[in-house]
Amino acid sequence: MAARPGSALLESVSAKNKETGALAAAKVIETKSEEELEDYIVEIEILATCDHPYIVKLLGAYYYDGMLWIMIEFCPGGAVDAIMLELDRGLTEPQIQVVCRQMLEALHFLHGKKIIHRDLKAGNVLMTLEGDIRLADFGVSAKNLKTLQKRDSFIGTPYWMAPEVVMCETMKDTPYDYKADIWSLGITLIEMAQIEPPHHELNPMRVLLKIAKSDPPTLLTPSKW
Repeated sequence: MAARPGSALLESVSAKNKETGALAAAKVIETKSEEELEDYIVEIEILATCDHPYIVKLLGAYYYDGMLWIMIEFCPGGAVDAIMLELDRGLTEPQIQVVCRQMLEALHFLHGKKIIHRDLKAGNVLMTLEGDIRLADFGVSAKNLKTLQKRDSFIGTPYWMAPEVVMCETMKDTPYDYKADIWSLGITLIEMAQIEPPHHELNPMRVLLKIAKSDPPTLLTPSKW
């Protein structure tokens, strides 16, 4: 979970329930204003409604003395991007197939609840010891109770952004919907195959221009797959 601009993620630690022995990942966040706190509350509310086997579980949230504590399910396998760095290689095709299927199931659930994740990437895909995923970090998710509302806000991580998300920054009359998650999923699959997302060598601003004006990226060596 990333801290929002103006707030500070002070600590990310593991915690243990004294009564049950259950482990949790604790995010300790210093909020500077009521508006920032409300933003995190939206994220907490989204997680609280997402009871799905491939979505990280919210265990609790507490606010005390200007600090927000968010307790989520502990995933000992870590994030997929960190796993690849440790292995110094991308995932195998069978591994990518499993992760892709589980991500699609999680997205089908989210989109059915009118939630757009908006920040899919390997760093937000956590792994259990059993080899299953937990989709995490709903800090920039969007929710509308009646419909999969088209969004007109520029948000997410540049390298994984869909063209319509990039374009909404300059053309507010061209909003986007849940299909932006499908694009980001595709970029994440390339990332899992190659360790890095397409255009990773470019600075973020150049990437935005590249995404908006270029054809969809592909694997560097498709013949390997």
